[in-house]
Amino acid sequence: MNKKALAPSGISSLRLVALPIFLYFYTAGNPLACILLFGFAQATDLIDGHIARKLHVASKAGAYFDAVTDFTFIIGIFTAFTLSGYYPAWILVLIAASFAQFILSSRITKKLYDPLGKYIGSVLYIAIGLTLLSPTPIIFTLVEVAFPLFALTSFVTRTVSLAANYRQTLLLRKSKQQIPAAPVYNCITQLCLLAYFLVLALSRSTADKQTAATNSPTANTPIANELPPGYCSFASQTA
Repeated sequence: MNKKALAPSGISSLRLVALPIFLYFYTAGNPLACILLFGFAQATDLIDGHIARKLHVASKAGAYFDAVTDFTFIIGIFTAFTLSGYYPAWILVLIAASFAQFILSSRITKKLYDPLGKYIGSVLYIAIGLTLLSPTPIIFTLVEVAFPLFALTSFVTRTVSLAANYRQTLLLRKSKQQIPAAPVYNCITQLCLLAYFLVLALSRSTADKQTAATNSPTANTPIANELPPGYCSFASQTA
C-alpha cells in the first residue's frame, strides 16, 4: 500500500476528531471555540484534496472517504442546531438524502450533468458558518429556503442526466447486439446468390445438351432408317 495515500485520508479524518470537540464547546456555550474548530475543519476539507493531487494519490476511495467525513461533520453540527431549535428536523433528512443521492449516482456513472451537486458540501459549510456567526431568524429562514431549492435543483438535474445516460447505454447495448446479425444476413445473401448461379448453370447445361442433340447426325437421318428390317419392303408392296 502506498503510504503517501494515507496523508490526505489522515487529514480528512481530522474532521471526525474535531466533531466531538465542537459539540462539547457548543453545549458549553463557547461560540468562539466552535468557530475556530469549524474553521480548522473547513481548512482540512480544502487541503486534503490538494495534497492528494499533489502527491498523485487521488483515488475514488479517497474521494468517497472525503465525502463521508464531510457528511458526518455536517450532519453532526446540524443535529446540534436542530436540538437547539434553530432548524426543523426535516432539514436533517434533506441533508442525508442529498449526500446519499450524490454518492449513489456517482458510483453508477461519472458522466453526470449536475453543476450544483458537487457544491452541496460547500453550501452547507457556508450555512454552518453563517449560523455560528449570526444565529438570527433571518439566517435561519435563509438557510431553510435556499438549501432546499439548491438540493431540489441538484436532484432534478442529476436524475435527468442519470436517466439520459441510462437511455444512451441501452441504445448502445441494443446496437451492439444487432451488429453480430450482419454476418448472418451476408451469409444468407451469399447462399442465395450461389443457389441462383447453380440453377442458372444447370439450366444452361440442359439447353446446351438439347441443342447438341438437335444438331447431331442421327437426328438428320430419315425415319425409315430407324425402322426395323423388312418394314420398308412391306410398305412398298402394300402401296
